[in-house]
Amino acid sequence: MEEDAHEKNLRDFDLRAGAFGVAGAAQLYSQDKKEAADAHKIVHFGDLKWTPLIKGCDVAPVEGDMNAEGSPFVLRLRCADGSKIPAHWHPTMKTSPC
Repeated sequence: MEEDAHEKNLRDFDLRAGAFGVAGAAQLYSQDKKEAADAHKIVHFGDLKWTPLIKGCDVAPVEGDMNAEGSPFVLRLRCADGSKIPAHWHPTMKTSPC
């Protein structure tokens, strides 16, 4: 059975669209993978630089600058058993993972 010109054009279009879709998906995947690698890093506990904060508690920056206004940052807090953190407030939004 012979295919007519219209069917051939549709088949050729489907093949080109499929090849384009695979190439585009591969490009997006590699870009996402690179951005994910750039966005995440491992910080070892021994590499942290601890600074006294209040009696019995130290703070260490993990990423970013906590003194830069409007800039995101991550820090670790370590406190000795029995330490008390007094009532206080934060001028910026915060997220506290446990």
